[in-house]
Amino acid sequence: MNKKIRGVLGKPAKNKAVPLDPVRRKVDQKRQEVEKKMRLPKLMFTILFAALFIVLSKTRMFPILGTDFNFSMGVMFGPALGGLLGMNIGMAAILLSQAAGTAIGLYTIKDTLSLLVFVPILFGSVYFARSFKGDKKLIIIPAACIGLFLLHPIGRQVWFYSLFWLIPVAVIGFKDRIDSALRHPIARTYSYSLGTAFTDHSVGSVVYLWFLNIPAQFWVIAIPMTLMERLLIALGITFSFHAVKASMKALQDAAMAVAHPHSRAAAEAEEENIPVPAR
Repeated sequence: MNKKIRGVLGKPAKNKAVPLDPVRRKVDQKRQEVEKKMRLPKLMFTILFAALFIVLSKTRMFPILGTDFNFSMGVMFGPALGGLLGMNIGMAAILLSQAAGTAIGLYTIKDTLSLLVFVPILFGSVYFARSFKGDKKLIIIPAACIGLFLLHPIGRQVWFYSLFWLIPVAVIGFKDRIDSALRHPIARTYSYSLGTAFTDHSVGSVVYLWFLNIPAQFWVIAIPMTLMERLLIALGITFSFHAVKASMKALQDAAMAVAHPHSRAAAEAEEENIPVPAR
């Protein structure tokens, strides 16, 4: 008897395919349908934002000390694309704008530096997109820039300037504490935007230092202006993100209302508990 029991119990169970939960399957199908429907609008928004970025990148703000270059309004809009469209599509929109702007003669590629002009914004877009999830790998960007800055002879003279780039490290490192302290979504976004602004700044500073050898006195003079400039840029990134996000939602709702008027009426009626007449 014991042998029989042991034989039954000891028999290895056959691997049976676990049926997918019907609710989960329905949710997955719905998500896939939504993703399919969003492909065309996302493509349209990408092209639209790339065009807008070109316009803003040609709108000058304040000069970059020690160079013949100027900051543009694009530095406030470009990084927000990572949060609006996702990291990969946001970067694609920035690269598309550079390619299109060069093709139509708005941007002139004279040397390697002019080719790298959008690289800081690209890294800013990556930081902004991933900062909402608290991706610790983002710390690598400002940390690497501190290292590259200190490797340069001039950078070593003004080593204290690179302390600015501990801000994006702190924003990610203490994200949970910052989020619990800042309850309002816009306040949280501003903290991510501040980290983004200084990430963009760290990459740009290293590029300009190594290519132009900006003298040490300019870095010292720039300290108070850098702080005010980055606080303002972070405000611009925050505004761009929330303003465009609200506009995108309004446009999507309007498109859904036109495409499916009865579904929209049903959803509104359901919220108000009003019966909807059959068509």
